Amino acid sequence: MTVNNAVIDMANNIIQEHNFNGLKINDKLNIVADADLQNKTMDKFSAESFDGAGKINLKAVNILTDIDNSEESVETEFVTSDNLKDKVSSVNSAASKLYKYNVNYNSNSGNITFTKAGGNSSIMAGAVAGSVGGALTQANVLTQAFTTIGCSVRSDKTGKSKTGSVCFRIGQNF
Repeated sequence: MTVNNAVIDMANNIIQEHNFNGLKINDKLNIVADADLQNKTMDKFSAESFDGAGKINLKAVNILTDIDNSEESVETEFVTSDNLKDKVSSVNSAASKLYKYNVNYNSNSGNITFTKAGGNSSIMAGAVAGSVGGALTQANVLTQAFTTIGCSVRSDKTGKSKTGSVCFRIGQNF
């Protein structure tokens, strides 16, 4: 297969090995791969032979499962052919539903290390905004309700409230 500038999208939610009999890259080959970090595996890429001056770029990673809570990083095999290991560059980061990861490619081993870099703020932002918005709406409704209730208690000539009249005041003991 000869590639001048292409994308191979292997992100199909299935971990697979992709092997080419002969691969010639003249410019750039961008790859999108799946990673199952809990099981320490990802899509693998190999070629029986390689030719050309082009490079392979891991453009994006579709993270299927996260690293176990007890671990901070995992190493997965990505390039299985010795003739390709020094031809690869990688994205610096990837994100799952819960975490952001630093991504580091090792050109000697062909392996990629994923290291937790914190929570995925883009996912958390919506949940936090929804919670804050709900709390503010509830506070506003309560404020409006208790400040607009009018106390219209009428007294008779003796100063006693007429039966059936009710006046609530915040903080008043009954």
